[in-house]
Amino acid sequence: MPTQKNKKFAEKHGNSINLNAAIKDEITKLMKGGAIFCDDAFRIADKLDIPREKVGVTADLMNCKLTGCQLGLFGFKPQNKGSDHLLPEPEKDALKSIIMSELINSRLTCRKAWEIASLHKVYKTTVTGLCDEMKIKITQCQLGAF
Repeated sequence: MPTQKNKKFAEKHGNSINLNAAIKDEITKLMKGGAIFCDDAFRIADKLDIPREKVGVTADLMNCKLTGCQLGLFGFKPQNKGSDHLLPEPEKDALKSIIMSELINSRLTCRKAWEIASLHKVYKTTVTGLCDEMKIKITQCQLGAF
């Protein structure tokens, strides 16, 4: 029986959304203990050539928890969350300036965090770590988890 917490995943979408069978099948193949890892959800979206948020919605409708955020924001014990992969101060300051230039309403989107990491060849968790240092919240999960 789903817990009240899990029940809320499906409830946030209302009754008007139908479960996509193809996405459900892919999630079911990769689901472990009622959860699917963020990177597996991204692979499903790529494999089916669909927007990532459709995988997140389907996971919600299945009461399947998303875990193992690739930015390190959820699904990790604090000691296993990953470090910010320390950068030399000049690089760190430059990356902080780039992050600041990409903020919308004082927040950084998940997609922008990914883009910054890719363009500047740093770990995604490096961007997250710098956002934590600067007290910047990351929003708009590409899967809809936050």
